This record gives sequence, C-alpha cells and structure tokens, in this order.
Amino acid sequence: MSQTDKPLPQNIGGARRVAVKCWREICRPVVKLARTFSRSDCDNLDFASETQYLKHQFIGLGEDEFRTLLLGGEFFQRANVGLQAYLTANVPRLYRIVHSLVSCQEMLAGPTLDVASGNGILYPLLKRLLPSMFPYSIAELNARHVEIEGQTIPCHPFECEKGRLPLPDASQGCVLYCDTIEHLIVDPVWPILEFNRVLRPGGKLVITTPNAAGVSRAAGIFFGLSGATENAIKPSAIYQRHNREWTVDDLLRLAECCGFGKCVVTTHSHLITPREDELLQTAHRVKLLAKPRSYYGPEIFFIAEKTAERNLDMELSQDQRWPTFLYSHYDVYRRRPQIFPIQVGPDYS
Repeated sequence: MSQTDKPLPQNIGGARRVAVKCWREICRPVVKLARTFSRSDCDNLDFASETQYLKHQFIGLGEDEFRTLLLGGEFFQRANVGLQAYLTANVPRLYRIVHSLVSCQEMLAGPTLDVASGNGILYPLLKRLLPSMFPYSIAELNARHVEIEGQTIPCHPFECEKGRLPLPDASQGCVLYCDTIEHLIVDPVWPILEFNRVLRPGGKLVITTPNAAGVSRAAGIFFGLSGATENAIKPSAIYQRHNREWTVDDLLRLAECCGFGKCVVTTHSHLITPREDELLQTAHRVKLLAKPRSYYGPEIFFIAEKTAERNLDMELSQDQRWPTFLYSHYDVYRRRPQIFPIQVGPDYS
C-alpha cells in the first residue's frame, strides 16, 4: 500500500485532516505517473554496469588559487572586456570543470582538441595541471591561431552542426566539448559523430553542460519559475542561448548512438542545498525518486570512451542517426535542413 492509499489516523484534527486528504489527492496521480515511468524505457536503460559516478577528491589546487591563476595570467590581461567579465563571473564553474578533469587524469591523454573553447580559456590551467593531455589545439567558428604564454595554439575552423574537422581519422586522444551542447539547435548528433571520427579507439569525449534534471530546477518550478537555466531570447545570436538542455540519461543515450560507452559522470551533487535535499527526501518518501541523489546536482561533467567506429561517412540506421529521444519521431523532420537558421556573418561571428 502506498503512502497515498493508507487510511488517515483517527487522531488527526479537522483542518489538518482536510489538508492531508488534499495533499494525497494531489500526490495520487503523480505517484501513478511515476509508476508508469518506472515501467517505461526511461528506467530500463542498462547503463548501470558501465556508468560510474565520479568521486571528488583533493587535487592540490583550491578555488582561490585557481581564481588567482585564471584572472592573473596573461590570457586574462589580453582578453577583451566581455571575456574578462565572463571569466570573472564563472570562476567557480570553470574550477569545477578543471577539478573534474584532474580527478580523471589517469584516463585522459592527448592530443587534445578543445572545441568551442573560448579561444583556449583553459589552456594555461591544463598546461600546468594536465600535461598528459598535450599537445593541445582548439576548434572555433572563426578560426585564427591564438598565442598564449608565448605558445601558438593551432586553431581549426569548425561549425559544430554544419562543418567537418580538418583533422585525420583517429588523430586525437581527447575531445573537450565544454558548455556547448546546450547551445545546439539543429543536429546535435552531427558533431558527436564527427568527434568519433577524429578520436582514436579508446579516446575520450568530455562534455560539460547544465543538468536539466537538477533538483534546483524542480525547486524553481514551485516558485513559478521556468526550469531552464537560461530564458533570454537573443535574436542576433541564437546559438549563444541555451536551446536544448540535457539530462544524464540524454547524454548516455547520445553516447550509445554515436559509438561511445564506459561513461563516467558527476552532477556536482555536493552543490545540492539543504532545502533541495529536503525536497529530494520528500520525493523519495512518496516514491517519486527514480534515480540516486547523485543524479540531481546542477551541472553535468561527462566522459565517454570511444568503443565503436561510428561517423558521418557511415550508413547508420534511423535510430542511430536520428534517435527519437532527441529528434521528432515524424520522419519528415528527421533530416538535415537545406538552409541553416543562421549564416556566419553580421548576425553571428
């Protein structure tokens, strides 16, 4: 018998009795819905045997020291005002990315391609903390070589949903794809298949992105707020807003479609606040919690290993190339557009 079906104790007073009955009436359809989900494909994904949650560990570099290195170096001093403001505001999040990379350093080896890297934002830190990931190059919409700390960083031209990387097959040991996948709007499988092509067997793909299933989203909904981390419309730069946000299961499905497995993930669940934790405990008590607590942190750090050859030059099944968890199940929509939403130029550069 579920919590919503148990008889009410006789000693509950009138007003409280009415409140409890109302709460149970609200919970009953939600619990029924949760049971439906638990029987569906959403809960039958057999990733548990291969997927590991990353355990955080001390890396010998605190956030304050990281801030000093990031904001006191040559890269920051030469950056424009907008980039300086971005770096200053995002020190904690960038620190968590580097912290997670260092925690996984034994599985990471170069050459490394940093896609949509902000022209090498993390280069000075990676050079100091993760020399095994070098040599290092970047891929940007507007390709131009970057000089940082006296070193010229090669830059390859790449439009994530449209272009091909000018790199040989199986030439990279690691691809970094940080805080980019949530900005895609047309065809997110395209770049992941291209990354598979340039990665050698056993190479690693690193993705970071906000967690669409973070408990903070649910908490915000109760206050009448949108569950998205970003809602601002940007007419002249639609790729600079969050167009589709992702859960851990979304990334696991994407990885499987594109020839990746043996995934390691963290959602930085140590950032869950006491109030959010209480919300999770309440959901657990009424049997609404289908995942472990570690699933519900605010940000995803995700590493997947290339386990199979799967790329844009291969004949792939519809379910591999256009998986319905991501694209519409109507075939008319499961194809490349003839005209992309934007062209690189005055409206986006």
